[in-house]
Amino acid sequence: MTLTATPHAALNVLNAAHPRGCERAVLLIRGEGSSRAADEPIRDAAIRRGWQVLHFLPENGDRAAPDLFLSERRAVLLQDMRETVFVPDLVPDQVFTGFCRRMAGAPRYGGEHGGSVPVACSLDEVLPLTLAATAERWGSSAHTNGLAVPLGRSASGTKMLDLQSDGPHLLVAGTTGSGKSELLRSITLALALSYPPERVNFFFIDFKGGSGLGPLSGLVHCVGLQTDLSGSEMERTLTSLRAEVQAP
Repeated sequence: MTLTATPHAALNVLNAAHPRGCERAVLLIRGEGSSRAADEPIRDAAIRRGWQVLHFLPENGDRAAPDLFLSERRAVLLQDMRETVFVPDLVPDQVFTGFCRRMAGAPRYGGEHGGSVPVACSLDEVLPLTLAATAERWGSSAHTNGLAVPLGRSASGTKMLDLQSDGPHLLVAGTTGSGKSELLRSITLALALSYPPERVNFFFIDFKGGSGLGPLSGLVHCVGLQTDLSGSEMERTLTSLRAEVQAP
């Protein structure tokens, strides 16, 4: 735990690498009326780096937006420290879809200060690529559960994917040239940079003749590369996979 008293000191902590064994970071902000403007850059910087942020506001200050939990027959509204249970009025699918699409196109926070999805995001923007940072992640991974890696950046910050809790299967769909291979390469590299071969192995099946995933076959995590250029070997691989999937 690190305590800071100034915005500059807080930003220095955010910019520093996580200590060994730390895979989840939480920022607690005690908001005062006079420091609200100074708190916002710290909060936004933490969100961009994938931190969880708990912002405590004064009682006489602005209230946070209420939480609403909807289900088919029972809904709960949490507002002003009170819980209200009610039965929601269901709307037709077309009305609901139209509302969601309008909300998706609206500014997230209102005005020009709302967050937005970046046009591009390189791997080193969400995952330090230095040898020291990689060695630290490998060493600390033995004390963590899951296989979480950064997937990219959304309007609210770094988007994470955990192949253990979100998977283990992942389907990537898209038209030709949409970036499917680039996404798979990014996920593979993020896994390799975050976890040692003792925790993650790769067996690549590449139907692009090896041009898609072949460049990653040099990773120490890779145990094999199969392409469609060898029909007999591919058939044996598919037969083995079918047997694996159908095994009780």
